[in-house]
Amino acid sequence: MHKRWQTLAAAVAGKSLKPAESNAQHAELVREETELLRMVVDAARLSMDAEPATHHALRAVLEDLPRLSESLGRARALGATLLQQHEATPLDVAQLAGLLAAARVQQSDIRYAFGQGAAQDASQSGAAFPAAMEAVDQAVKLVEEKILRADSLDYAPADYIARMTKAIDSQFALMDLGFKSLETALAERVAAKRRELALLALAIALFGAAAVGLALAVVRGTTRALARALTMARAVAGGDLTATLAAESRDEAGQLLDALAAMNRSLARIVVEVRGSSENIATGSAQIATGNADLSQRTEQQASSLQQTAASMEELGATVRHNASTAQQATAVVAQASAAARRGGEVVTQVVGTMNEISASSKKISDIIGVIDSIAFQTNILALNAAVEAARAGEQGRGFAVVASEVRSLAQRSAGAAREIKGLITASGERVEAGSRLVTEAGTAMSDIVAQVARVDSLIGEISDASQQQATGIGEVGEAVTQLDSVTQQNAALVEESAAAADSLSQQAARLVQAVGVFR
Repeated sequence: MHKRWQTLAAAVAGKSLKPAESNAQHAELVREETELLRMVVDAARLSMDAEPATHHALRAVLEDLPRLSESLGRARALGATLLQQHEATPLDVAQLAGLLAAARVQQSDIRYAFGQGAAQDASQSGAAFPAAMEAVDQAVKLVEEKILRADSLDYAPADYIARMTKAIDSQFALMDLGFKSLETALAERVAAKRRELALLALAIALFGAAAVGLALAVVRGTTRALARALTMARAVAGGDLTATLAAESRDEAGQLLDALAAMNRSLARIVVEVRGSSENIATGSAQIATGNADLSQRTEQQASSLQQTAASMEELGATVRHNASTAQQATAVVAQASAAARRGGEVVTQVVGTMNEISASSKKISDIIGVIDSIAFQTNILALNAAVEAARAGEQGRGFAVVASEVRSLAQRSAGAAREIKGLITASGERVEAGSRLVTEAGTAMSDIVAQVARVDSLIGEISDASQQQATGIGEVGEAVTQLDSVTQQNAALVEESAAAADSLSQQAARLVQAVGVFR
């Protein structure tokens, strides 16, 4: 960066750069130097100073003053260029006005920073601070009057540069005083920190000596207390719980001895209780072992009884299943008988119908015979009339009389035969009616038989269903008895294990009594 400044200075001296190029290169170098200065401040942790006065002074000297000087320098270069050209574009005017606005803001920040305590005391000795601020005001006023608000740009560039340079130099002078005051303040702070470190080291040494003395005293007292505690611990380890221990102090060691004494008393009480409890456990475990042995024997007997019950239930189940099968066969036979009875009832019904038809036919025949008898009677009367007429006729009617006599004889025989047939048909009708009544009674009896057979079929079906349910229930009971037998056998095994555990507990209780017997 130093070489770049030398190169730029040589180019400006040789007038090989245009004003705009010179201004741009100067601005870039100043920006890089400002950035480098900020990095140095951050690396040294000066930007995070805990003292407000020093913090504001550092900011003013290392940030605000360089920025203000740069703004004035750029305004000097741009204004001189515009005065040499005797004209300014709106862009040039706006750029110059922006530089003045930035300078005003930076001037305000500097006034605030140098108005805080230590910065004010360090930097306002003499007339440096007010002179620098007045120079800024004069420079801003110069730019406004001669360029921004001027009707014509006819002010001498050399005078403009001289007055702006004077304002910039006053900022550098204030910056130098600020560096010196910061150096003095930081040196005083370093000296104060060194004094604080020395006092802290002395205090640490005094506290260390006191701590060593106190530690020796504590170690000595603690050693004696630990020795007494060790003696008691060895006595307890040997089974002697009658030893006593009294604390000589109320510090931690004394509290430890009191705790050991309390522990010894509690341990003695516990040993007495454990001894009594172990004897009770031994007695109880022996009783439990005896009871478990009896329970095991009874459980085995119960298991044997359950096995016999299971066998009986199996036989009963087989019998019930056989009864169910027989009931099913009887149901089939009754169903066949019911079907046969229904068929017989149907045949009887048909016979009754046939007998009724025969009775109706007999009545019709009787009616026909009556008609024949009536015809024979009328024929007899006609023959009688013919005989009377033949007798009246004399000899001429003799032959007709013979015929009439024969006709009358035939009519009489027909009437006699008709009466005999009618008597036979009447007797047959009475027998048919009697047979029809008997057949009707037989049909009624067959219907009753069918109904009773159906009732028997229903009852046998119910018996079969009940037998099936009994067989199922007995099967479930058999399974339950089998499961109960299995559970009983498992209980027997558990009882044996419990007896073994009780015996082991009795042995352990005996060993516990023997172990507790060591203490006295």
